Amino acid sequence: MINLSTKYLQGFLTDNEVKEYENKLIQAHKVLHDKNYPGTDLRGWMDLPVNYSEEELHYIEVEAEKVRNNSEILVIIGIGGSYLGARAAIEFLKSCNYNYLDKKTPSVFFIGNNMSSAAVSEVLEICKYKDVTLNVVSKSGTTLECMVTFRLFKKLLEEKYGKDKAKERIYCITDPSKGLLREIALKEGYKIFNIPPSIGGRYSVLTSVGLFPLSVIGGDIHALLQGAADARSRFLNLDLAENECYKYALLRNVIYNKGKFIEIIGGYEPRLDCFFEWWKQLFGESEGKDGKGIFPASVIFSTDLHSMGQFIQEGNPIFFETILTIKKDPYNLIIPYDESNEDKLNYLSDKTLEFVNRQAFRAAAFAHFNSGTPIIHLEIDSTDEYNLGYLMYFFEKSCAISSHILGVDPFNQPGVEAYKNKMFSLLNRPGYQ
Repeated sequence: MINLSTKYLQGFLTDNEVKEYENKLIQAHKVLHDKNYPGTDLRGWMDLPVNYSEEELHYIEVEAEKVRNNSEILVIIGIGGSYLGARAAIEFLKSCNYNYLDKKTPSVFFIGNNMSSAAVSEVLEICKYKDVTLNVVSKSGTTLECMVTFRLFKKLLEEKYGKDKAKERIYCITDPSKGLLREIALKEGYKIFNIPPSIGGRYSVLTSVGLFPLSVIGGDIHALLQGAADARSRFLNLDLAENECYKYALLRNVIYNKGKFIEIIGGYEPRLDCFFEWWKQLFGESEGKDGKGIFPASVIFSTDLHSMGQFIQEGNPIFFETILTIKKDPYNLIIPYDESNEDKLNYLSDKTLEFVNRQAFRAAAFAHFNSGTPIIHLEIDSTDEYNLGYLMYFFEKSCAISSHILGVDPFNQPGVEAYKNKMFSLLNRPGYQ
């Protein structure tokens, strides 16, 4: 479950201003659920949590167990939605320090999301003397960053294991019926997971794109999908009192139309950092078009209170905040009593670090709100698979609804395609001028 608090919006929005947007919200709901409306072919994510094939889930789990048993490293090659969702899920559930923890599951490295020779060379070096599995993710197989990196890592595996054994360590996640990567996988005998044609990259986290890596590290993918399924059911309700997802979509549009053009999402746990990167792609690529959109940014507090906090509180007042907090702290780390008290901290002895963290949230929210920054406060129960699935579906649907309220298509990305075409032209790829 997600609790949405408007405590830090009081005095900034009126009930009438919110009510004026309710008709736009109802229309957005109708458009999103209208099977005859353009864009229907990219809405497969909406019913995915309740339509998933048990046979597919079983296949994912069987192959994930093979990777756990034969590999020390899983390398995920992809860019944008092809890797951000998986990385967000792993760090949300485990830790941003996952690779350094004492564990019985493979370390996970994400590459193919840039063209840096330093970044690629470093991961190649790390993999040189380890047992490695590759998971390459591309719906088309023409994404340059991804496919160039795949060529380099495929060469490494073939040199380590020989071509026949190397192919047993390569998994391709791609379109089920077409595309260059699928052609390569079928020709070479690589294992294939499908991305449904009706699901775009930034909405693909609950497909094999996210489920396979999550299963490799021992995550409960059934609980993840159950959380998403329960969110799907709850967010069909048009009553804002019962639908936090629609309320969030509506509120951010009302705030935007009062001159707040930047939304800063923030949290008080470093494990949320990559989740916020996933959120930024979801909203930025969905809403930023036709000269419209709320610019998505992110911070991790209290770290960024010592860097961005001054600007947020007293800088150009063009943004609002969405703060995500977590109700349950599993660690119960207690600040000890020190008889010498040289650091003058005994006033905190026997208190938990989570208690101090919570007071930091309250203090920052108070200061930012009183300086004119509106805040939407979201809280989830814990960082387990169920809550992650629920939260991801919450943001996916709120993004689609918010985009329709804004008046843009949430499922295309013409600007990205323009950049890709120009890059191919500059690189003299055949067929591009």
